[in-house]
Amino acid sequence: MSKNALKIILLWLAAEAFIWIPYRNFISYDKVLVAVVYFLIYSSITIFLFKDVFKKLITDTKANKYLLIVGSLIFHGLVYWFCNTYLSAPLELMKNSPASYTLVNNYFLFGKPFDILLQQLMLVVLVKKLEEENISLKNIALVVTVIFGIAHLEALRRMELVYALILTSAATLMALIIPRLILKIKDGFIHSFMIHLAFVDVAALLFWIIF
Repeated sequence: MSKNALKIILLWLAAEAFIWIPYRNFISYDKVLVAVVYFLIYSSITIFLFKDVFKKLITDTKANKYLLIVGSLIFHGLVYWFCNTYLSAPLELMKNSPASYTLVNNYFLFGKPFDILLQQLMLVVLVKKLEEENISLKNIALVVTVIFGIAHLEALRRMELVYALILTSAATLMALIIPRLILKIKDGFIHSFMIHLAFVDVAALLFWIIF
């Protein structure tokens, strides 16, 4: 791997830390509006700083493809409604392993899509910049998978071990396909967002149904 590629990865990790450490310590799940604004600000900054990357993606995507995101958001809202209307809240799980998909609260409904949007924008930047350095798809997928796995181990601090490991394993597997979606599939960045959000929705349904 070239020095430029390593520099890209390190700068990307530094940016991630700059964004997420303050969020985890000062905002989190109980300040929904603040969280949404926070994510929108950093999403806007990301798009502005890497407008060359996103301009090409947007230009190559037909407007009607964005309706897929609308459908994804509708499903997300239905999951929130179904869980809170027809299922019993897993109170013990919510207490011992708080996460957006165990709480299924206002943050889950309104904040999580913007949370995922920012994550996906950052991933697009990382994947596209590594591609520019002629890094193979296999190695890009490996980098993203390792980063996802390590990042989600943070859940060990706030969740019971078994649930944190389930989350980390699922997120790591999802990370394997994200680079291919972004780089090889037309409108793949849209599908990547949808899969990420669907992962959270399915996790919420499973946790609320099982526990």
